[in-house]
Amino acid sequence: MSKKAVIYASEYGSTETYAKWLAQELCVQAFSLKKMKPEVLKESDILVYGGGIYASGIKGIKTFKKKCGSFQYKKIIIFTVGLADPQKTDYSEILKSNFTDEERKRFKFFHLRGAINYKKLSLPHRAMMAMMMKMLKSKPDSFKENADFFESYGKMIDFKDKSALAPVIEYIEQISD
Repeated sequence: MSKKAVIYASEYGSTETYAKWLAQELCVQAFSLKKMKPEVLKESDILVYGGGIYASGIKGIKTFKKKCGSFQYKKIIIFTVGLADPQKTDYSEILKSNFTDEERKRFKFFHLRGAINYKKLSLPHRAMMAMMMKMLKSKPDSFKENADFFESYGKMIDFKDKSALAPVIEYIEQISD
């Protein structure tokens, strides 16, 4: 039987929620990347990492890869959490900027929708969102493609959905011994 670990880095809570839901379904514990002990990585055959997407970066992914060292004997699943609809979004550039060619071939990726509350955003994140809004407004052809962003800007919106984890769980069950 494969030993699994769910590890996450969450800024505002959506990724943590998904990680805990997933861990519950897999009957394992979810570990915050900041508080995780090295033994968790060494003892696990299947590592599931979740991180929020911020300005094309995946929260904590560099630290996760550094702590893991060699992935040679591990099965790695990555889930990202962001506001964009995974059914309409191309994540290839985000994956390309966060993972090597080899990692993109070896790892399995899933993308989930999170939540946002503009009132709780840090000042740098609010500024980043305002700059993005200004940039998108200056491109008239971007309205249709970014309708979800325009609709949610400045509001509190929650897209988290436990059932969105079904493909992740199914995949993990397939690769487990």
